[in-house]
Amino acid sequence: MEQSTTEPGRHRRPLVQNDAEESAPGDAAILDQDPHRIVHPDVEHVHGPEEVAYGMEELIVLCLVRDGRPYVRSFIEHYSSMGVKHLVFLDNGSTDGTVEALKEYKNVTVLRSGLPFKRYEHLMRQYLVKRFGRGRWSLYADIDELFDYPYSDVVGLDSLLGYLNSKSYTAMVAQMLDMFPEEPLSGRAGNLDEPLKELHRFYDVSNLRRSSIKEHPRCPPTTRTGATRSSCSSAGFARPSSVTRTS
Repeated sequence: MEQSTTEPGRHRRPLVQNDAEESAPGDAAILDQDPHRIVHPDVEHVHGPEEVAYGMEELIVLCLVRDGRPYVRSFIEHYSSMGVKHLVFLDNGSTDGTVEALKEYKNVTVLRSGLPFKRYEHLMRQYLVKRFGRGRWSLYADIDELFDYPYSDVVGLDSLLGYLNSKSYTAMVAQMLDMFPEEPLSGRAGNLDEPLKELHRFYDVSNLRRSSIKEHPRCPPTTRTGATRSSCSSAGFARPSSVTRTS
């Protein structure tokens, strides 16, 4: 059954190297497996509460991450200031100090899995949603993605979720906007705890075209569950994601 949607926005700052963008399509047999049965035995608890209690007008953020150290502070401070209840990270082999940086925050849970990313990426994402987001609102975001919505400076997150609940909505559709700094990214080493919002202030919408989400090549109707994001950049790149309340 197709769900009604609203349209917030998301700002995304490109990683110099992002394994998530390079992942190969998942094997059909793997995608059909139960994520808890496949992923959970390999998950190690590293930091923070293993279970998170939160209400119907609260939001939890879920993130699968590898080597995202320069983005940790901006990511956590952004969502914490927005009023997010808790953030859960599943680390997949970071070697740059990402886990150590995440452990400095109290409103954070860190898990670790050594499963091969290219084969198990989608199952690991599903695992996070099923374990922490069942029956409540959750937002999946990569470490370089900062979600926002219109009038967030005056309309609190609890009010937004309360509105969605009152209308029996179970998902939102968001547009991705790729942001970049004034200087070229090539050859630029990332500094720890960069002020990403201040540095990544530019975007290019010159090559965008308007189309229905129903016609989106990466979001065919047979695979849309209401947990869908259409993301666009000047190069036309797009992919689905989720701001969703799962049953």
